[in-house]
Parts: sequence; structure tokens; C-alpha cells
Amino acid sequence: MKLTGANVLMDEPSGDFDAHAHVFEKDLPFALGRRYTPTNSATLPMLSDNLRTVGLDGALLVQPSFLGCDNSYLIEALEVGKNSDLTFRGVAVVSQDASEQDLVGLAKAQVIGLRLNLIKREQIEQFNIEDWSNVLSMANTLGWHVELHCESHDILSILPALLDRCERIVVDHFGRPNEKAPLECPGFKYLVGNRSGQLFVKVSAPYRVFANSPTSALHNKAAPLFSELLSALGPSRLMWGSDWPWTQHEHLGLTYEKTRAWYSSWENETQDD
Repeated sequence: MKLTGANVLMDEPSGDFDAHAHVFEKDLPFALGRRYTPTNSATLPMLSDNLRTVGLDGALLVQPSFLGCDNSYLIEALEVGKNSDLTFRGVAVVSQDASEQDLVGLAKAQVIGLRLNLIKREQIEQFNIEDWSNVLSMANTLGWHVELHCESHDILSILPALLDRCERIVVDHFGRPNEKAPLECPGFKYLVGNRSGQLFVKVSAPYRVFANSPTSALHNKAAPLFSELLSALGPSRLMWGSDWPWTQHEHLGLTYEKTRAWYSSWENETQDD
């Protein structure tokens, strides 16, 4: 069994992809009000070395929150990636008033999705789907998916409306359920109960779900989430992502091989059931 969600979204006939990675440099102009400021760079050549080490064919580059709506570095990376033996596509962050011309320009640069980063309370409170109507409609026209990053307790207030408007929705990081009882979270239950075929979930970054657990426990903590999502959605709607370079969690001492090994282990354990 192999997760094929990334292949579907990237419109690639074959291959094995990292569906969630970031590239940036530490001296870029960062967004005001950001939650985090990187102290090290994470470049496309560095990511490429990691991809080759574990035998992957490319990656989906996701605009990090601290760069805001300035997608210029992402576009530069995608342009460089055109000359690589690996395949890269991008997920941009845009404002609600982004023009059709802006979005078409991003599509020409090999962006295939937009990210709604609603992890902060003020972002949730300010989000009005009617304000995004034109952008979401254009995303459908371009064949893009919409990536949702929010806490599980906000899923029920946002996701149903997005599913009504968007052809494909990708939910980040297992849906970020509450770590004390993740399988019982209403938001997580909504994910595993969805039968629309529009919904994809990234099985990535368990440390963003189990923030108070030691690194050694993350594999076992996330395994039931993986199993539930796989059983409910199937491999075609799950996407593995490394979340490289693990922003805000660099202290965990993760390696790319380790994050890939988590997925391989979850996969093997599911096959053994």
C-alpha cells in the first residue's frame, strides 16, 4: 500500500512525493505579526538532498506562515526546480482580494493550491468565507486544492462551508486534534466520517498534535490516527509529508529519515492488522 494523495494533487502519473515541505532563507523579509522567525535557512538544494536520500521523486512546497502572502521565494524555488531531476509543485498563501491575474500568474509558476493558515485565534475570528468567494471560485477554475491549517476544534466551523465551495480540500497535520483524546475530537470525527471524496488529510508532523510528548513517543501516539484515517478515507486521500525543516520544533533533533520512517512503520503496522 502506498499513499497516492500527493500524486493526485500534483497531477503526476507516477512517483512518490513528500506532500508537505517548506523552503526559505533566514534573511528574507518576514511577515508582520508572525508566530515564528527562523534562524536557519532551508533551501531547495538541501531539501533535494533529503528527498534523494530516502528515494523520493519530489515534493509539494508549502508557503510558510512567516512569509505571509509574499510568494516570491516560493516562485523562485519552483523555477529552479524545473531544472532538477526531481519534481516540485507549490502551495501559495494569498489574500482574500487576490486578483485573477495574480492567481493565474501563480499557476503558471507551478503553484497547484492555496493555503488557508487559520491557526491563530484572530485568524479564525476574522475569516469570512464570503470574503473569499472570488478566490475560491478561481481556485476551482484553475484545478487547485485548498489547504486548511487550523486546530481541530475549529474544523466544524470552517470545513463544511469550504467543502460546499471547493472541489478539493486538504487538511494539514492529522487535523490537529486535541492530544488528550485525539480520536474523540469532533473535528477529527468529522474528517473520518466524511464520504464526499473531496477531502484529503496530511499524515504529517505528529509533534504538532502531541506537543507535550517526547520524540520517542510520537510514532506510537500518531499510529491510531493514521489507522483511523486510512480505514475511513483510503490511501488515495491520505498524503504523507515530512514537514521539513520542522519549524518551531527544531529542538526535537529530527532527521528526514526519521520522519519518513514514521510513515513506513505506520504503513507496515496497518498491513499487519
